[in-house]
Amino acid sequence: MKEASFRVDQPNTLIQRAGEILNRYGAEKFLNGDEEECHKGREAFFAFFFLIGFRKLSRKDWWIFQPERFPDLQLISFKDEKPFIDDVLQYELVTIPCHYKEVESMVKNVTNKIERKHYALTSPCGLLVFSNNDNSKAFEAKLYQALDKIHPFTEVWTTSLESLDKVNISKIIVSKVRSLPVIRFEFDSNDPSLYTYQKPPACMEQVEEKGINFLRIKKEAMFEFKKEAIRRRLLQK
Repeated sequence: MKEASFRVDQPNTLIQRAGEILNRYGAEKFLNGDEEECHKGREAFFAFFFLIGFRKLSRKDWWIFQPERFPDLQLISFKDEKPFIDDVLQYELVTIPCHYKEVESMVKNVTNKIERKHYALTSPCGLLVFSNNDNSKAFEAKLYQALDKIHPFTEVWTTSLESLDKVNISKIIVSKVRSLPVIRFEFDSNDPSLYTYQKPPACMEQVEEKGINFLRIKKEAMFEFKKEAIRRRLLQK
């Protein structure tokens, strides 16, 4: 495995990516537009606030390792002693678009995702549901009632926005809906404490490549990292 594949990112890179797209398109298009870049920007925005909620629940710092294919989002937590990896989690994403008007069709969008992801059976994976829709509150209430079996996914989270005018966000709601009990967080996007950078663990170093600074696993820690990754894959078989 090449060293480049051991690059890790702060959760803040998600909000930076979203901010760049927001500046290019403006708030209305960013939140409601059909452009592919706006769609990706919204996913990054939602994923960032999911991570804020998940960090509060788990009481751990999480770092982003972005794979090329499956899953959509992979998170790693570290410790300062060998084998350095504390936990590895992965998530698939599903977004409920603005044009979905019927709550039942919004719920079906999620249940179809659960029923069809057979390949996740051999690779533990959670599901993140991002709802950007006028009916988000009714949809989430219905989803809580409708979800029975979530297999092959290990957990289900929802993230949605509250906005009075479809431009200015008043609140971000993050909920772990399965496994029970339901746990809910509410965030004000203007709260500066949400955007504090995490302190890198001892096994990371900051490097510069083509004028871009990023974090990666130190060379002396990479052997332990690879060995632990192999061990975890074997345990999943």
